[in-house]
Order: sequence, then structure tokens, then C-alpha cells
Amino acid sequence: MYYIKKIYLYKNTHLPKDGWLQGCFNCQQITSKVHLYRKLTRKENIYEFYFFKCNSCNRELKKCSTKRNEFYDKCDDYIVSKYEHLFAS
Repeated sequence: MYYIKKIYLYKNTHLPKDGWLQGCFNCQQITSKVHLYRKLTRKENIYEFYFFKCNSCNRELKKCSTKRNEFYDKCDDYIVSKYEHLFAS
């Protein structure tokens, strides 16, 4: 049986950390929009990484592949640095 751990990525704001509104991971604008970014399976655990992304950034990133790739690189860098134990061999 797998254990699913959901991890939410957002920019710090004045809002409570466990609220349904958070800062967009790209621009820090307050949003409730959450997008599944990546799933990792490690041993018997599944880690789902979600990020908060406002509608404005979502539209901008859909239009420009360069900005989209930079954003995904930023997400990857953050995940690897904060959750490095998941990537250790």
C-alpha cells in the first residue's frame, strides 16, 4: 500500500501557511489555483508536488515557452534543494 504525501509550493505571504489562499510561486499574487507539477515514487511513498499559480502567470507561461521552462527550472531547483533526501541515492 502506498502512502501519498501532498506538498504545496508557494511564495510566503502574510496569509496562514495552511490556508487555501497562498502566494503564486511565480509572482507572489494571492491565488487559490493549485496545479499538480510532479509525482515521485520512492519506496512505498508517492510524493505529489503542487504549486500555486495565479491565472495571470498561467496565461503568460502558456504563451511563452522560454518563461515556462524558466519557471519549471525554478520549481525543480526548489524541490531538489528543499527535499534533497528524496533525490539521494
